[in-house]
Amino acid sequence: MRTLTVCFIMLALPAALFAACTAQQQTVGGEPVVVLENDLVRVTVAPMRGGQISDLVAKATGKHLCAEETGLFVDRVWNYDDPEIYNQWAKLPYEFKLKGGGADAAVELTRRGNGDVAGRMIIHKTFSLTDGSAAIRADYRFEIAQEAMAPMRIGMWFHGRPGVRGEKSTFYLPSDGQVQEIAYGAGAKGQYWWYQPERGWLAARGESGDGLAICMEYRRLMLFYQWLHDAMPGLEWALRSFDIRNGETLDTTVWLVPFAGLGDVAGASPEVVGGIELQPEVAADTREVPFKISLSGARTGDCTLQVNLKGPDGKENQLSQASVALKPTATAAGSFKPTGPGTYVVRAVVQMGGKAVLEF
Repeated sequence: MRTLTVCFIMLALPAALFAACTAQQQTVGGEPVVVLENDLVRVTVAPMRGGQISDLVAKATGKHLCAEETGLFVDRVWNYDDPEIYNQWAKLPYEFKLKGGGADAAVELTRRGNGDVAGRMIIHKTFSLTDGSAAIRADYRFEIAQEAMAPMRIGMWFHGRPGVRGEKSTFYLPSDGQVQEIAYGAGAKGQYWWYQPERGWLAARGESGDGLAICMEYRRLMLFYQWLHDAMPGLEWALRSFDIRNGETLDTTVWLVPFAGLGDVAGASPEVVGGIELQPEVAADTREVPFKISLSGARTGDCTLQVNLKGPDGKENQLSQASVALKPTATAAGSFKPTGPGTYVVRAVVQMGGKAVLEF
């Protein structure tokens, strides 16, 4: 009698092959880089080039969302009248360490400055991704070394060139009482300084409607700055200077939020970016004024969109409220009937999990 033997071979595959988020060290041009990746974005960090993000790709569109030469998060200290202090972190190599893999992944970078003054300053920054989200979190920690013996005054400057590589960019800056809209390639050039930021966000949108929003801490925000030259211009911001005691730190968090399919940008948060398309001027006898609200979320999910209208009398009333599915983009159309001549303001509020995450 013959017998049949069946053998089962179990293969132990590395857990990283199934990780939702990964952090891997690679070599590009003979230098080490770190690639953070999930299903939605791929982020390349260059430790030898000042620890900057040298590439950011939105996988759904394949768009590169920063310049190639100078990317994002080039670190500067602005409040010392010394170019050697101001520019040095952009040129220095950062020490780095990979973390996580699975539900999240990150890279930690650290660099102490050079010289008598900068040598007592240490910049720590961590770039991280989470499963299911296109948002990139940047946690900064500016440390004053214990040997400083006294507090030091520090002003942090964030240099970079966000936008859609290969497309003309329109920049959105909430400042001086409105969202400023600067179209590079359509007449805007030179330098722009914005000393009255209204909110803690910036955005760069390409011709395709895709782009990148940057959300920063508003209470420390001092100014926005634009340097409109070259193929991809700069869009930067600076924090007010603060005294940091020796042996202590100043911590702040910044979010990068890729978006897609927006006709304009009127507001941004780490969860969602939104725009309102509305004819700015209409005849006094217009019966209905149409508008369209577009949302682009960092992840898919349901949200509640409430739309309010404030009329010339200053009173604000709710126009509509509905559940909206971010997949991760969504649009909602509506209209309102003017009661007479004057200024009307359409305001949108986005809620997730019962919490307001964006108002614009």
